[in-house]
Amino acid sequence: MHEWKNQSAPPAGETKGQPFPSGTGGSRNFRIPALITLRDGSLFAAADARYETSIDGGGLDTIVSISKDGGESWRFSFPIYFGDSAGFAGTDATTVIDPAAVQGTDGAIYLLADVNPTGVTTCEWAGFRFPGAGTGYVAIDGVQRLALTADYGRTDENPAENGEDAYPYYAGDFGEEGYAPVLRRRDHAQSGYALDRMYNLYAVKEGGVVPLTQKQVDGGRPVAQNVFYRDSALHVYNTGYMWLAISKDGGASWRHTILNPQIKRPGETGLLVTPGRGTVIGDGTVVIPFYHFSKEGLCASFIYKKAGEDGWGRSPDLSVPSSESEIVELADGRLRMFYRSRTGFLCYADAFRQEGGYRWGEAVRTGMRVHSDCNLSVIACSRRSRDGRQVILLSCPSGEEARRDGRIFTFLADADGSMELADTFAVNRGIFQYSCLTEQKDGKIALLYEDGEASITFASFEAAQVAPSVFGEGDGRAQVKPDGKNP
Repeated sequence: MHEWKNQSAPPAGETKGQPFPSGTGGSRNFRIPALITLRDGSLFAAADARYETSIDGGGLDTIVSISKDGGESWRFSFPIYFGDSAGFAGTDATTVIDPAAVQGTDGAIYLLADVNPTGVTTCEWAGFRFPGAGTGYVAIDGVQRLALTADYGRTDENPAENGEDAYPYYAGDFGEEGYAPVLRRRDHAQSGYALDRMYNLYAVKEGGVVPLTQKQVDGGRPVAQNVFYRDSALHVYNTGYMWLAISKDGGASWRHTILNPQIKRPGETGLLVTPGRGTVIGDGTVVIPFYHFSKEGLCASFIYKKAGEDGWGRSPDLSVPSSESEIVELADGRLRMFYRSRTGFLCYADAFRQEGGYRWGEAVRTGMRVHSDCNLSVIACSRRSRDGRQVILLSCPSGEEARRDGRIFTFLADADGSMELADTFAVNRGIFQYSCLTEQKDGKIALLYEDGEASITFASFEAAQVAPSVFGEGDGRAQVKPDGKNP
């Protein structure tokens, strides 16, 4: 077997104090923070490396950084990286965007992101194409297979509607050596191509495979061909792909797969992972929020994987306008989803387990004003309050007119799901955009947040500093009640 090394991402490296200072991994700009605490106490951070831009498309990659000393030092690497460009290349390049992370009870780290082929993104400016409807897969003998075409001019045609003429090839099963054959749909015979798990393209030769190369669209460096690139020999359909990378060694190595056949519905266009953090509920089920574009607007849902099972399920959509969200499990087992809206108030909805999946309760718009048209982050603390109630922390911007004035709100939840606001902690008075919370192994509260157009800051606080009435001295609680209006 031939080994291809020139496709590799920028080399791993180290930073001090911050996981993503400007210039890390060759990128000047970073957006969309994710932050979790691993079972060994390490901090795991992820973000978009946006290179010379701050926009939502055109050559972005996923960078992660891990700290084993509470945030004093970090080691970064690129688990999801496409080499078709030398950085931002606009509509000439692929897009990897919006990472979400969670660690399962078995120690596996799940890292999800949206991967879009050349020139595709859900932000329709500067000539980008919106993702087409569908999954990009076709049924072959009852099994969903990734559809491929050699004609780039047909990549806007849905494989489910255009058949073998438009997409005459499909990806087979991956073998033990990590390659999948590309087969012809008409007779299931070998096409002469193969893919690796990053969907790089190879020519099948006697005794093995040979990597196919192309030039970067803006840098000229030779890179491996990939079916997500415009200039490769084969291409995927122009829709969005839910990319899952799994690491079983603490982030040292990753195995990649695409979740579209399991979680994306045939008529959906943009299905997007909510960036930030997933959660693991009491029975070990991994839960990760998603949202999608529909005729009614944006609708939130979540995907889930039960402990010990490989497949993923998906909840019904929330029935009110909603998008990015995060979820905590309450004491009675319900899942409370706090979600982004345009109401100007903090909103949530509860999901209840039932046979075959979940059902939604009524959505609630609280009377608490925040800047609601932005991502937020929420965690349930490992410690309870002095009176035995569950402690929930939520971070978001509080400025009514802009994404600024970052706050961490501490709520106390009762067994019946009611909750009250116990404390409000001011993170800053300036720009505060996307954020992600985690509880460190030593009990401190860590926060990764955007404090500029495309810059990310890590901060760590004593729990008593964030929630003095709960974990420190004093008491001063304000009741948070629904205001009687629908979200």
